[in-house]
Amino acid sequence: MKTMFQVMLMITLSCGLVFGQAASKAVAATSNITTAVSSLGNSAVNPPFVNAITTTIKPPAGQSDLLVTFSALTTLVTTSLNVDASTAAAVATLTAENTQIQVRLLVDGIPAFFAAPVVNVPLDSLIRATSLQISPATTTESLGLLVQEGGVRSLTWAVPSVGNGEHTVTVQFRFLFSNSATSGSLSAITEILGPRTLVVEGVNIKTPF
Repeated sequence: MKTMFQVMLMITLSCGLVFGQAASKAVAATSNITTAVSSLGNSAVNPPFVNAITTTIKPPAGQSDLLVTFSALTTLVTTSLNVDASTAAAVATLTAENTQIQVRLLVDGIPAFFAAPVVNVPLDSLIRATSLQISPATTTESLGLLVQEGGVRSLTWAVPSVGNGEHTVTVQFRFLFSNSATSGSLSAITEILGPRTLVVEGVNIKTPF
């Protein structure tokens, strides 16, 4: 197995816009683009979250619950090159990529449940494995693949009983990934969190009987 190493690049292009908020609704939007690039490596087991977008809201009296909707343009890309350069009778190579963009919601700095007990939520994910088998292997053979997926992803949290007064609402994100490749082969991923919006509404959540 080839020794794995990690290259992590964080790129942020900023152009933010926050709209004026009404008493019962707050809206924020940003055209930030954040990219993680990895080559033959893994993310930390529990990497820190980074702020994606934030806003504040002061719901009117009688609206002590919040409905929070986060939407973002995401892109996940995996590339692999399986190479057989052996003259053995039978050769098998393997590459694997596992990528995920994970988000969580903070209300006044406190993590909120998406659905108890879940706090950290996959916004987008992609898992792929490629195997190349040659028999007999008399010449060098290779198989190169690229997979890209993405689009607009959206999540909504229902946060009960936040109380009166002004509240700070923040969505955070982090990139999780792992790559592996047999000797002579290559595996890499790219994760992108693109332009995003945040809509927060003061509501009364009805509990079903």
